[in-house]
Amino acid sequence: MATITQNVDTAPFWPRPFWPPRNWWLALLVILVLAGALRFPGYGFSLPHVEHVGGRADEAFYLLSARMMIDFGSAKSLNMHHYPPGILAVNYLALRFFQDPADPPTVMVGGLRLLAISISLATIVALALLGYHTVDPLAGLVAAGLWAVTPVLVEFSRYAGSDIYVAFFSILTIWLALVGALHERNRWSIGATYALMLAIIFKYSALALVPLILLAPLLNGRRALRMVAGNMGRFAIFSSWFLLLTPFLEAFQNEGMDNLAWAGILHNSLPGFTDFLAPLRSVLTELSLLALLPGWLG
Repeated sequence: MATITQNVDTAPFWPRPFWPPRNWWLALLVILVLAGALRFPGYGFSLPHVEHVGGRADEAFYLLSARMMIDFGSAKSLNMHHYPPGILAVNYLALRFFQDPADPPTVMVGGLRLLAISISLATIVALALLGYHTVDPLAGLVAAGLWAVTPVLVEFSRYAGSDIYVAFFSILTIWLALVGALHERNRWSIGATYALMLAIIFKYSALALVPLILLAPLLNGRRALRMVAGNMGRFAIFSSWFLLLTPFLEAFQNEGMDNLAWAGILHNSLPGFTDFLAPLRSVLTELSLLALLPGWLG
């Protein structure tokens, strides 16, 4: 009997095709439609006033900072000149190219929220692909479905803040790094490094991903050392540029850490052991299973 072989792009030790089948994409499309139906209605909450639940006013603060950058060249008077520049850049571009200077900056909140919701839908796609490649096709769809309907994620996806961007770029960089390694695609591994840089400029906590992303190509053994060295070089150039352009020293001066900028970022931004336990406690509390945790963890 003749053996029919399919021209499928697979890694040498990973039997799953690089791209999911058509039925998988159709199921993901249904999830995206559901996610959009939950997110887009009500995105204009509180407008024309800008107010977050709980008294947070991040959206207005980012817009005012961006407006000051346009008018005065700096948001230093709002103490935002050392803030991660990603979300400020998004607001800056929105005001610079789409806002009528006669209108208040907050007229752009609606459009920025629509952009944030779109990014949250892209996050669902990236998460589904990550699950597809690391576990199995069904796991990717289940993860995407949970992300699509979880109430707290639906709520926060409407805020024009930095959280939705760092979530997207973090999941994207993990997917690119693992797929690039498993399928030995160097360009994807390089793309993961650039996606990591974008995650960092939105929130410094993304620094926690640096070891995983830069060392992921080593899944292919010593032949990937050159790729690892190249990505480390790219990240070193980015870090040097970031340190030069972002006034970290002044940001930490009041904390007595003016000579330890990176130490301050690592201390204040990277999650600690208790941060990983907090979600576990919340889930077990809801399930009335908190007593299962050892005493020193609960």
